[in-house]
Amino acid sequence: MFACQDWEQGFGILGAFAMLMSGFYPMNFLALHSFFSTCLYILLGTAFAFSVAALRYHPACPRWLLVVGASNALVAMLYGIFHTVTALEWVATALFLCYVGLLGAETNRLSTETIDRSTTTVTR
Repeated sequence: MFACQDWEQGFGILGAFAMLMSGFYPMNFLALHSFFSTCLYILLGTAFAFSVAALRYHPACPRWLLVVGASNALVAMLYGIFHTVTALEWVATALFLCYVGLLGAETNRLSTETIDRSTTTVTR
């Protein structure tokens, strides 16, 4: 059985491939560009959903970060389904950037703290 991290990485890699292919087929090739763009949002949204599932049980991960990640995954999936709503593309992209940036900042903050695993408390 695959761990959650393996699935997250797999969907992330496929999403990166879809982003690359979306760049190879610009707006001149609308059908191919739209297909790979839809794949991009669905795959990366799925990868972020797995990351939220994995981080849910981390004792020091704040709940608000999980809400941002789940919102990100939901909006990305909606945009993948309703691909003609252009405003959702901008919202999904903004949430992608916010979630990745906030996740990086939170990881940096947690790496400078020590975590007592026996009591699941965080000390500075």
